[in-house]
Amino acid sequence: LVAKGQKTMTAEIAQRMIWEHIQYGGYPKVVLTTDKEMKNTILRDLYETMLLKDVAQTFSIDDIRTLENCAKYLALGIGNILSYEHLSNSLAISFQTIKKYLDAMEKSYFIVRINPFFTNKLKEIVKQPKVYFIDTGLRNSIAKSFSDEPQGNVFENYVCSELLKCGVVPKYWRTKTKTEVDFVVEKSSGVVPLEVKLHAEPGKIER
Repeated sequence: LVAKGQKTMTAEIAQRMIWEHIQYGGYPKVVLTTDKEMKNTILRDLYETMLLKDVAQTFSIDDIRTLENCAKYLALGIGNILSYEHLSNSLAISFQTIKKYLDAMEKSYFIVRINPFFTNKLKEIVKQPKVYFIDTGLRNSIAKSFSDEPQGNVFENYVCSELLKCGVVPKYWRTKTKTEVDFVVEKSSGVVPLEVKLHAEPGKIER
Protein backbone atom coordinates (compact mmCIF):
# COMPACT_ATOMS: atom_id res chain seq x y z
CA LEU A 1 0.00 0.00 0.00
CA VAL A 2 2.82 2.40 0.85
CA ALA A 3 4.70 1.52 -2.34
CA LYS A 4 1.62 2.25 -4.43
CA GLY A 5 0.85 5.50 -2.58
CA GLN A 6 -2.55 4.19 -1.49
CA LYS A 7 -3.78 6.49 1.28
CA THR A 8 -7.54 5.91 1.35
CA MET A 9 -9.00 2.52 2.16
CA THR A 10 -12.40 0.95 1.61
CA ALA A 11 -13.44 -2.70 1.59
CA GLU A 12 -13.47 -2.65 -2.23
CA ILE A 13 -10.00 -1.10 -2.47
CA ALA A 14 -8.63 -3.54 0.11
CA GLN A 15 -10.02 -6.50 -1.81
CA ARG A 16 -8.64 -5.22 -5.13
CA MET A 17 -5.20 -4.61 -3.63
CA ILE A 18 -5.10 -8.01 -1.94
CA TRP A 19 -6.15 -9.77 -5.13
CA GLU A 20 -3.42 -7.98 -7.06
CA HIS A 21 -0.92 -8.95 -4.38
CA ILE A 22 -2.05 -12.58 -4.64
CA GLN A 23 -1.96 -12.55 -8.42
CA TYR A 24 1.42 -10.88 -8.98
CA GLY A 25 3.20 -11.31 -5.65
CA GLY A 26 5.40 -8.92 -3.73
CA TYR A 27 8.70 -8.60 -5.55
CA PRO A 28 9.46 -4.82 -5.62
CA LYS A 29 9.81 -4.36 -9.38
CA VAL A 30 6.59 -6.29 -9.99
CA VAL A 31 4.68 -4.23 -7.42
CA LEU A 32 5.89 -0.91 -8.83
CA THR A 33 5.04 -1.81 -12.44
CA THR A 34 1.47 -0.93 -13.44
CA ASP A 35 1.33 -2.72 -16.80
CA LYS A 36 0.11 -6.30 -16.43
CA GLU A 37 2.07 -7.64 -19.39
CA MET A 38 5.24 -6.11 -17.98
CA LYS A 39 4.50 -7.70 -14.60
CA ASN A 40 4.26 -11.08 -16.34
CA THR A 41 7.54 -10.47 -18.16
CA ILE A 42 9.35 -9.50 -14.95
CA LEU A 43 8.03 -12.59 -13.18
CA ARG A 44 9.21 -14.86 -16.02
CA ASP A 45 12.65 -13.24 -15.87
CA LEU A 46 12.74 -13.63 -12.09
CA TYR A 47 11.80 -17.29 -12.38
CA GLU A 48 14.53 -17.99 -14.91
CA THR A 49 17.12 -16.11 -12.86
CA MET A 50 16.17 -17.82 -9.59
CA LEU A 51 15.93 -21.30 -11.06
CA LEU A 52 18.99 -21.16 -13.32
CA LYS A 53 21.34 -19.15 -11.10
CA ASP A 54 20.18 -19.35 -7.50
CA VAL A 55 19.06 -22.97 -7.59
CA ALA A 56 20.84 -24.76 -10.46
CA GLN A 57 24.27 -23.13 -10.23
CA THR A 58 24.46 -22.86 -6.45
CA PHE A 59 23.49 -26.50 -5.92
CA SER A 60 25.22 -27.96 -9.00
CA ILE A 61 22.09 -29.14 -10.79
CA ASP A 62 22.77 -29.94 -14.45
CA ASP A 63 19.38 -31.28 -15.57
CA ILE A 64 17.56 -27.95 -15.91
CA ARG A 65 14.56 -29.38 -17.77
CA THR A 66 13.75 -31.84 -14.99
CA LEU A 67 14.24 -29.10 -12.40
CA GLU A 68 11.75 -26.94 -14.32
CA ASN A 69 9.31 -29.85 -14.49
CA CYS A 70 9.66 -30.30 -10.75
CA ALA A 71 8.91 -26.61 -10.14
CA LYS A 72 5.84 -26.79 -12.40
CA TYR A 73 4.61 -29.96 -10.67
CA LEU A 74 4.82 -28.19 -7.31
CA ALA A 75 3.17 -25.02 -8.67
CA LEU A 76 0.18 -26.97 -9.96
CA GLY A 77 -0.16 -28.95 -6.73
CA ILE A 78 0.07 -26.27 -4.02
CA GLY A 79 -1.87 -27.12 -0.89
CA ASN A 80 -1.81 -30.86 -1.58
CA ILE A 81 0.07 -33.31 0.58
CA LEU A 82 3.26 -34.11 -1.31
CA SER A 83 3.84 -37.71 -2.33
CA TYR A 84 7.54 -38.18 -2.96
CA GLU A 85 6.80 -41.48 -4.69
CA HIS A 86 4.29 -39.92 -7.09
CA LEU A 87 6.63 -37.01 -7.84
CA SER A 88 9.53 -39.39 -8.42
CA ASN A 89 7.47 -41.57 -10.78
CA SER A 90 5.99 -38.57 -12.62
CA LEU A 91 9.40 -37.06 -13.36
CA ALA A 92 11.18 -40.42 -13.74
CA ILE A 93 13.93 -39.46 -11.30
CA SER A 94 15.15 -40.97 -8.04
CA PHE A 95 14.00 -40.08 -4.55
CA GLN A 96 17.50 -38.76 -3.79
CA THR A 97 17.28 -36.37 -6.75
CA ILE A 98 13.81 -35.22 -5.69
CA LYS A 99 15.13 -34.50 -2.21
CA LYS A 100 18.07 -32.56 -3.66
CA TYR A 101 15.75 -30.44 -5.82
CA LEU A 102 13.37 -29.68 -2.96
CA ASP A 103 16.21 -28.85 -0.56
CA ALA A 104 17.78 -26.55 -3.15
CA MET A 105 14.51 -24.73 -3.90
CA GLU A 106 13.71 -24.32 -0.21
CA LYS A 107 17.18 -23.01 0.68
CA SER A 108 16.87 -20.53 -2.21
CA TYR A 109 13.57 -19.20 -0.73
CA PHE A 110 11.68 -20.51 -3.73
CA ILE A 111 9.34 -22.83 -1.83
CA VAL A 112 8.56 -23.80 1.75
CA ARG A 113 7.59 -27.22 3.10
CA ILE A 114 4.91 -27.25 5.77
CA ASN A 115 4.98 -30.26 8.07
CA PRO A 116 1.95 -31.95 9.65
CA PHE A 117 1.06 -31.18 13.26
CA PHE A 118 1.40 -34.02 15.76
CA THR A 119 1.71 -34.04 19.53
CA ASN A 120 4.33 -36.73 18.88
CA LYS A 121 7.05 -34.52 17.38
CA LEU A 122 8.93 -37.47 15.86
CA LYS A 123 5.97 -38.10 13.53
CA GLU A 124 6.20 -34.54 12.20
CA ILE A 125 9.66 -35.29 10.83
CA VAL A 126 8.77 -38.44 8.90
CA LYS A 127 5.27 -37.61 7.62
CA GLN A 128 4.62 -36.07 4.19
CA PRO A 129 4.67 -32.25 3.97
CA LYS A 130 2.67 -29.75 1.94
CA VAL A 131 4.60 -27.44 -0.38
CA TYR A 132 3.85 -23.75 -0.94
CA PHE A 133 5.64 -21.00 -2.82
CA ILE A 134 7.16 -18.06 -0.96
CA ASP A 135 5.71 -15.70 -3.58
CA THR A 136 2.32 -16.36 -5.18
CA GLY A 137 3.15 -14.23 -8.23
CA LEU A 138 6.10 -16.48 -8.99
CA ARG A 139 3.90 -19.54 -8.51
CA ASN A 140 1.26 -18.15 -10.89
CA SER A 141 3.92 -17.42 -13.48
CA ILE A 142 5.25 -20.98 -13.33
CA ALA A 143 1.73 -22.45 -13.48
CA LYS A 144 0.77 -19.95 -16.23
CA SER A 145 -2.35 -19.15 -14.25
CA PHE A 146 -3.44 -15.52 -13.78
CA SER A 147 -7.17 -15.53 -13.05
CA ASP A 148 -9.08 -12.31 -12.26
CA GLU A 149 -10.09 -13.75 -8.90
CA PRO A 150 -7.80 -15.99 -6.83
CA GLN A 151 -8.48 -19.70 -6.61
CA GLY A 152 -8.87 -21.30 -3.20
CA ASN A 153 -5.52 -23.07 -3.22
CA VAL A 154 -3.68 -19.91 -4.35
CA PHE A 155 -5.36 -17.91 -1.58
CA GLU A 156 -4.25 -20.62 0.86
CA ASN A 157 -0.69 -20.23 -0.43
CA TYR A 158 -0.98 -16.45 0.02
CA VAL A 159 -2.04 -16.83 3.66
CA CYS A 160 0.88 -19.21 4.23
CA SER A 161 3.36 -16.71 2.79
CA GLU A 162 1.90 -13.89 4.90
CA LEU A 163 2.22 -16.03 8.04
CA LEU A 164 5.88 -16.65 7.17
CA LYS A 165 6.42 -12.88 6.82
CA CYS A 166 5.03 -12.49 10.34
CA GLY A 167 7.68 -14.90 11.62
CA VAL A 168 5.20 -17.76 12.03
CA VAL A 169 5.94 -21.22 10.61
CA PRO A 170 2.56 -22.97 10.33
CA LYS A 171 1.86 -26.68 10.16
CA TYR A 172 -1.18 -28.53 8.82
CA TRP A 173 -3.45 -31.12 10.43
CA ARG A 174 -5.16 -34.05 8.77
CA THR A 175 -6.47 -37.38 10.04
CA LYS A 176 -6.76 -40.71 8.21
CA THR A 177 -10.48 -39.98 7.77
CA LYS A 178 -9.51 -36.71 5.99
CA THR A 179 -10.73 -34.40 8.69
CA GLU A 180 -8.39 -31.45 8.30
CA VAL A 181 -7.35 -27.90 9.16
CA ASP A 182 -5.33 -25.87 6.64
CA PHE A 183 -2.85 -24.41 9.13
CA VAL A 184 -1.96 -24.91 12.77
CA VAL A 185 0.06 -22.30 14.62
CA GLU A 186 1.75 -23.24 17.88
CA LYS A 187 1.97 -20.43 20.43
CA SER A 188 3.05 -20.35 24.06
CA SER A 189 -0.61 -19.91 25.00
CA GLY A 190 -1.74 -22.93 23.00
CA VAL A 191 -2.49 -24.23 19.52
CA VAL A 192 -4.39 -22.04 17.03
CA PRO A 193 -6.14 -23.69 14.04
CA LEU A 194 -6.59 -21.57 10.89
CA GLU A 195 -8.99 -22.57 8.11
CA VAL A 196 -8.58 -20.56 4.90
CA LYS A 197 -11.71 -19.80 2.86
CA LEU A 198 -12.39 -17.32 0.07
CA HIS A 199 -16.10 -17.75 0.72
CA ALA A 200 -17.47 -19.15 3.97
CA GLU A 201 -20.89 -19.47 5.55
CA PRO A 202 -20.83 -17.83 9.00
CA GLY A 203 -21.03 -20.36 11.79
CA LYS A 204 -20.53 -23.38 9.51
CA ILE A 205 -17.55 -25.56 10.33
CA GLU A 206 -16.65 -28.23 7.79
CA ARG A 207 -14.80 -31.49 8.36
